[in-house]
Amino acid sequence: MDLDLKGRVALVTGAASGIGRATAEVLAGMGARLVVSDFAEDAGAIDTPMMDETFARFPGFREALIGFVPTGRMGTAAEVANAIAWLLSDAASFVTGEALTVEGGLLSR
Repeated sequence: MDLDLKGRVALVTGAASGIGRATAEVLAGMGARLVVSDFAEDAGAIDTPMMDETFARFPGFREALIGFVPTGRMGTAAEVANAIAWLLSDAASFVTGEALTVEGGLLSR
């Protein structure tokens, strides 16, 4: 397939390995700017409904987790979305091949 994707942005999920990674490589070869996403085991503490189930099962875990985050709070889905929006914007046009971890400083410890 020979497409010119210069000036286009592609969002590829599951891009750390397998077909997601292969797709990202093909799109990059066609000139697209990429925003790639994948699950990270070291991801930050993001307050989502999925986390509520974990907190219900393990009383005190929310407070313990927040205690490790230098910002003193959990992140929001909107903050993750804002980071993705920035990566998709022209403001990040020279950003490539970087891992952007939205984690409130948790990994700095």
